[in-house]
Amino acid sequence: MFAGLSALTGAVTAAVAVWTALQIRTTTEQTERAIGHIADLATSTQTEATALHQQLGPLVREATAAEHQAVSADQSLSISRRTFMLGERAWIAIAGITVQGTPAIGERIRVLMDYQNTGRSPAADLNIAQQMSYVDTHPVANTWGFSNPKVTLCDNIRPLRGGETVFPGRVSQTFIPPELQTTYSERLLNHRAILVWQGCFAYTTLGQAHVTRFCYWLRPEEGAAPANWTWNPCYGENSAD
Repeated sequence: MFAGLSALTGAVTAAVAVWTALQIRTTTEQTERAIGHIADLATSTQTEATALHQQLGPLVREATAAEHQAVSADQSLSISRRTFMLGERAWIAIAGITVQGTPAIGERIRVLMDYQNTGRSPAADLNIAQQMSYVDTHPVANTWGFSNPKVTLCDNIRPLRGGETVFPGRVSQTFIPPELQTTYSERLLNHRAILVWQGCFAYTTLGQAHVTRFCYWLRPEEGAAPANWTWNPCYGENSAD
């Protein structure tokens, strides 16, 4: 009897072992198939990704080219706008300077200034700042040497709201105000000093503020009437923005 039970137990154990082996084999085969499917999916995905990259490549290049064209167009527009502004804006400049009256020590020096809008648009809100001063000098090889005074009174000047509007081509005149006038001195009339006149115009044109700076110097000319005296530009002190 025990021998029969032992044989039965052995048979059952063998059957279980066989069944377990079959299950393991089945699971292994399923796993291998799953791995193969995943590998196929990965290969397919990579292929699709490569194809997508190939499709997107030209689009990316076109987008990059379009971006470069946009930047170039923006730069061209900026240059065109600046060119337009330079060509169409107002420009205020001095058109003439004349000394009036008879020179005599102690008498005020009366200077008449002509200024003109040489641009194509009106110059509005005109504001003028100016001053006169003496600068000592000495003759050097038949020339007159001196150091240019800096035009500092224009550093903070702004257009004057409601000020004069100068239209294109128009020539306006103004005298240096009496409170800014200086008088003839013995030094000036005897060529030991020169007269320096400097100032600026501030105005608006096409919605923007601009400043013209000027500086001129005068040395009386023997035998010539004051109206014929020559005003010479100071080196490096005349500019417009």
